[in-house]
Amino acid sequence: MEKNKYKLLLSQKKYMRLLIADLISRFGDSIDAIAYSWIMYEITASESLMALIIGLNYIPTVILQPFLGVLVDKMRKKKIMVLMDVIRGIIVGCVILLYSINMLSPVMLGVLTLITSTVEAIRMPAGSAFLPIVLEKDYYTLGKAANYSFSRSAELVGLVLAGGLISWIGSVGVLFIDM
Repeated sequence: MEKNKYKLLLSQKKYMRLLIADLISRFGDSIDAIAYSWIMYEITASESLMALIIGLNYIPTVILQPFLGVLVDKMRKKKIMVLMDVIRGIIVGCVILLYSINMLSPVMLGVLTLITSTVEAIRMPAGSAFLPIVLEKDYYTLGKAANYSFSRSAELVGLVLAGGLISWIGSVGVLFIDM
């Protein structure tokens, strides 16, 4: 019976589009976290600053997301998701450009990391709140569980592949994938 529910869940086209968007977003979030930290190491040769970038990546999610989630709940979720994805892409493009022309300072990278993570902290609750809009009520629990599991899996795959991708195509190449 559960197998049939998953098949029916796959037939929910709007849900599947949201799931794919979330998978791409989570994969990108995880590879950019590693790429940003590696870029920090490349420009400073400091392991401590490399670790700091990873920490900065989590601060908006931990501190701001509970408040931003309430705020986002009162807005149009789809519009917020698209806008946040576009803003995030622009920020990643700025990091690529500044790094490529040797104008990216450690402070700038830290600030851009915080901004990127804040944008992610806005997008994530919008995506979660959008789920009941695109999914029939009978499939909500299963869809929410599948969305969470697949999103976390995409994040894990991104973390596992990030180092190899950086060694193969460089930090800038990884950020292009993310963008």
